[in-house]
Amino acid sequence: MKIEKIQASVSAYLKIDLLSEDELLYIEEKEKEIRRVFMNIRQKTECETNNLHSRLMDLEEEVDDFKKNLYFKYIQKHDG
Repeated sequence: MKIEKIQASVSAYLKIDLLSEDELLYIEEKEKEIRRVFMNIRQKTECETNNLHSRLMDLEEEVDDFKKNLYFKYIQKHDG
């Protein structure tokens, strides 16, 4: 597997040498564009993950409050 990766890298490098300067610039611009898109996706994903985590914490708190209220109602009913 490692040898195949090395061979692919060498092959890709040799092909790059055969490209014109304009083609290389185009490739570099596309790589930058792809990086920007991935960074944007990463930021949105992190933000969404944080929002979901926050919502989960809120739901857990609501469930805890519901359990406490249910317990107190049970105690009141049986003590009353």
